[in-house]
Amino acid sequence: MKWKTLGLSIATGLLATSLLFGCGGKSNDPGSKPTQAAGTSQTTEVSQPKRSVEPSSTFKYGEKTAHVYAVKSPALPKGIVSNRNANSKGRMVLMQDAVYVADLGGKDVKVVRIPLKEETAAEATTVASTKAGASIGTNGKVLVYQNAENKKKFCTYDGKTAADGGAWPGATYITGIAGTEKFVNNAANTINILTLGNGEFASKVLLEDYSALSGLSDATLKPVYADGKEFFFEYDVEKGDDDLPRLIALDDKGKELRRFEGIGEVWTDWCVTKDYVVKVASKGEVQVFARATGKELGKATVDNFHPMKLCLLKDNSILVCDTEARLFILDL
Repeated sequence: MKWKTLGLSIATGLLATSLLFGCGGKSNDPGSKPTQAAGTSQTTEVSQPKRSVEPSSTFKYGEKTAHVYAVKSPALPKGIVSNRNANSKGRMVLMQDAVYVADLGGKDVKVVRIPLKEETAAEATTVASTKAGASIGTNGKVLVYQNAENKKKFCTYDGKTAADGGAWPGATYITGIAGTEKFVNNAANTINILTLGNGEFASKVLLEDYSALSGLSDATLKPVYADGKEFFFEYDVEKGDDDLPRLIALDDKGKELRRFEGIGEVWTDWCVTKDYVVKVASKGEVQVFARATGKELGKATVDNFHPMKLCLLKDNSILVCDTEARLFILDL
């Protein structure tokens, strides 16, 4: 009897092991192929957060459903979505508990702060002035922007106090690497990693001449997102009278990883989340790609939704500012 019991236990254990490891379970990494070699890491996709309000709209991407939520907020300055801001690709960024964006509605370009808590935003307040056409960037700890009075210098803002910095790193576009002292910028055809210390930037080249990459001889790469391992840059490809939006990912050695082909030519923006890459156009088009593979998972046109600016909140949640300066949250 003991031998029968032992045999049954071993058989049961083998069956459980085969079910756990050997039956072709699907990977949670969107767009990736099933089955994974033993001993390799596997990314677990993050579930959508629970919201206190009902979604204003939904759309499908592949077999999944995205939810769009309207953010309750007072009227925001229309200058944050002006034509000038669209053309300059002024980026919207999250630092601590607030969103920051350039307001180009007046003679002077202002940096405005919009406190955000879950699905509610507070009134926008001006915290600084900057130069027209220059983007603002943050590493989550400090905001960096071009000095309004001296375009060769930069300033910082830590959520409470603005301070003068050293030499502006010679670029229009800049983004930060969250949780570090590092930023990424483009200067001429060079991609640089900048380390902020004592009010100055120390520069290290990531890619000496990106124009040598296929199809980028006349392109301008604009940093969208970086985490220290992957670096994403948007650019346009001219086709007739249209500028087609594209995104390229590089590794930490400056080597090309993959590209993403976007649709829509009018006021577009990109956002890179934990698992996805999202591209929007102001006519309501939304494209969703698997970040790990570049595969398009789906696209849709959402009613009463005219996105213009995107900002990563956390994981796979994105803050959206539309052409009427209204805020939404997009959960994937």
